[in-house]
Amino acid sequence: MRSFLLFRLYGPLASWGEIAVGEVRPSALQPTRSALLGLLGAALGLRRDDEAALADLGRSLHFAVLVERVGVPIMDYHTTQVMPPQRGRTTLTRSDQLRERRHALATILSRRDYRCDALYDVAAWHEEAEPAYPLPRLAAALDRPAFSLYLGRKSCPLALPVGPRIVESESALSALKGRPAPTLDVPGARRGASLSAHLPGPRLGLFWDGDPGLGKAAAESRTVRRDDPVSSSRRIFQTRAEDFQALDRSDSAEDSDVVEPDTPVV
Repeated sequence: MRSFLLFRLYGPLASWGEIAVGEVRPSALQPTRSALLGLLGAALGLRRDDEAALADLGRSLHFAVLVERVGVPIMDYHTTQVMPPQRGRTTLTRSDQLRERRHALATILSRRDYRCDALYDVAAWHEEAEPAYPLPRLAAALDRPAFSLYLGRKSCPLALPVGPRIVESESALSALKGRPAPTLDVPGARRGASLSAHLPGPRLGLFWDGDPGLGKAAAESRTVRRDDPVSSSRRIFQTRAEDFQALDRSDSAEDSDVVEPDTPVV
């Protein structure tokens, strides 16, 4: 048996940044490793420029993400005015940037992708016997975070408490399957109705890395992802292998009426 920290992520919008080229800013279907480490770092009160503390946090920490609902993809088109690069001059805030050489502002275009009403259950565990940030400390920080938590972008707040809890289990999958499903308590819904059953998009499956309790035989596919942060200030990431196992998508009678996950909304 091993110890796992479980917590839940849900909000009206989420954006899990992948490799961005040019003006397109795509979102993955599931939280990236860098997003999960950033969320835990924010809960602990670690600052982005404290790369030593962030490295200690991620050194032996692994994640598994159960995508309960993939949500609906939304594309947001941006036009933004920025100051052209100027050697020897750094602006600290947006207002400083707009005040500088107002007549010389340039316009950049971007398309940013989001997931609407997606629901995730996350399991975290350590491979070190004495990690710098033990699971009980992480759970306490998620209960009372030092900084605001968000789902990839600052414009994507949480809509439910993350509800951290530590459990003993053989694998991340068994730990996540044993977690009670969030319920819905709104007018018109039956008492104790499952939140997952009222969200758009199908149930997808489990993504994980480095869980010996599951093993390679459990994986249906393996993907190499570049989302393991090395330096936040220099935006450097290294690759990691991520396994995937599809789960039952027909756990709700309402699944046949929801929006398909690959139908974008603009």
